[in-house]
Amino acid sequence: MIYAYTEKKTFNFDRLRYKTAKFKIPTYGVCSYTVKNPVGGYTGGKVYIKIAKLDQGGVTLYISSDGAVKDTTITSLTHDVYSIENGKEFTISAVPALNSYQTEFGFQYWNDGTKNPNASIWKLLAAHNEKIAAHLKTSDGSFSLTEHVKNN
Repeated sequence: MIYAYTEKKTFNFDRLRYKTAKFKIPTYGVCSYTVKNPVGGYTGGKVYIKIAKLDQGGVTLYISSDGAVKDTTITSLTHDVYSIENGKEFTISAVPALNSYQTEFGFQYWNDGTKNPNASIWKLLAAHNEKIAAHLKTSDGSFSLTEHVKNN
């Protein structure tokens, strides 16, 4: 789940398909992401996404939203912006091409609603983020999911 905020943010993923010394057979990863407003966190407005990076020929993106927008297949980078009403959600699925290791993609997401500062979701998200940060903290004080996975 990826929550959209009024500040434009970017999600990037660099390897859907990979091979390492430990995994001799290439891994074929398919990922799916849901982008929406935090429940009750905003009034009105829309949620937006824009594809920011796409390795052409290496990965295909599929965008759907339960009928709020036409299901879309993206195989090359465009500058199209997709929007849905507050309360709806986007699903972005990424599928790597067979035998391709050029599978980097990214998208921007944001909303233009009015924030409800007293909504209970903000306290819940703050507590959740604090717990996640405690688990991902590195020896130098930064946060790294990659380092956390390697060490655990």
